[in-house]
Amino acid sequence: MPLEKRNVVANLRSMEGSEEPPPKVCVEEADLDNKTVASFVTKNAEKFLDRLDMDKGFLDVDPATWGTKYQAGARRVCGLLVTAAAAERGVALVQDLTKNPRTKPEDELQCLPQVVVEHRKMYPPAKKYGHCAT
Repeated sequence: MPLEKRNVVANLRSMEGSEEPPPKVCVEEADLDNKTVASFVTKNAEKFLDRLDMDKGFLDVDPATWGTKYQAGARRVCGLLVTAAAAERGVALVQDLTKNPRTKPEDELQCLPQVVVEHRKMYPPAKKYGHCAT
């Protein structure tokens, strides 16, 4: 893993990215076998670290010795909610509810936000720790 991290840091320092990075990376499925994580890293990745106000000092040392600064940053990144995925699920839920004949009456649709609020109070969101390799 340190070799892969070294390649990521090398690309972060040297590979130019576009001025406005695309919101989604498009890669041909046939090309995936030739790609590594480092293949997707450019200088633009440093903007991500800046936006999260992360200490980038760990980038100046060998990945084999990355310590607390890296671990703190990794925990922060792993704790981020992937907004697009959550938004897509929310939109799909609303579309399903509005198409469902059982929730067609307007008064029932207006009750749904209250039900969701109560549900969130009873069942707080689970954290997805452990899905992110450090």
